[in-house]
Amino acid sequence: MLSPDYLASKWCRLEMETALNLNAKSELVVVPVICRQCEWQKTSFVSLVATPKDGKAIALWTHEDLAFFDIAQSTRRLIETRSSTHPKSSASIDEASQSDSISKYRARRDFSKVDRQKFLKASMEEFADFFKKSVQELDSIGHPFKAHFEQLEGDAFSILVENQDKEKAEAALTIRLSERGEQMTISYDFRENAGTHNEWFDVAAGPYDLFLRAGMQFREGGKAEYTVREAADVTWRSLLNRAHIEMA
Repeated sequence: MLSPDYLASKWCRLEMETALNLNAKSELVVVPVICRQCEWQKTSFVSLVATPKDGKAIALWTHEDLAFFDIAQSTRRLIETRSSTHPKSSASIDEASQSDSISKYRARRDFSKVDRQKFLKASMEEFADFFKKSVQELDSIGHPFKAHFEQLEGDAFSILVENQDKEKAEAALTIRLSERGEQMTISYDFRENAGTHNEWFDVAAGPYDLFLRAGMQFREGGKAEYTVREAADVTWRSLLNRAHIEMA
């Protein structure tokens, strides 16, 4: 995890040289991850493939999640390449084969009301974490954007986004669990009281997993059921759209 602080540390440099020596002996795989802008190209790491793509620091990405996704993909490719050039022992192959066989099978489930409520509660927590990070990222860009996240009483939070460009625009959301805990409601007003909403997600059950099912407005191209992350993303993009903010 490279940053100016890491490169300036005597002990980190010793750790770096040890890791690189083990990497040269194929006893360790070193993957440089560039967290913040620094002169890593002037270190011994320059001989390795840095992540994220092109050595672009995580701090410079518009959305950190995309940077981490790129890091995960690059690391996986490196592991797969290394595995193909370093065959496993027969014992390891047998263990992997057994693990793969187990992962092929899944049991159908009947989800209870408690299962659904726990899933919705966990989804609400993931939504709050996603929006808090997204608001911080947008607000850090500065002019013409401003963004504010506010935790409300109970299982609820509000967001206000402003676009102070020529066509000034603002948009808001209040997301909360319904009183019975059966829906995640979404209203297009800041600090909106319970009981009023424009959209919602409830819980849908497949044979193996639970999903969030959109009300009406978020049914894109006939798609109604989302993973929690997909639901959070489509809600965030809808908010930005109402504030005339485009997201790549």
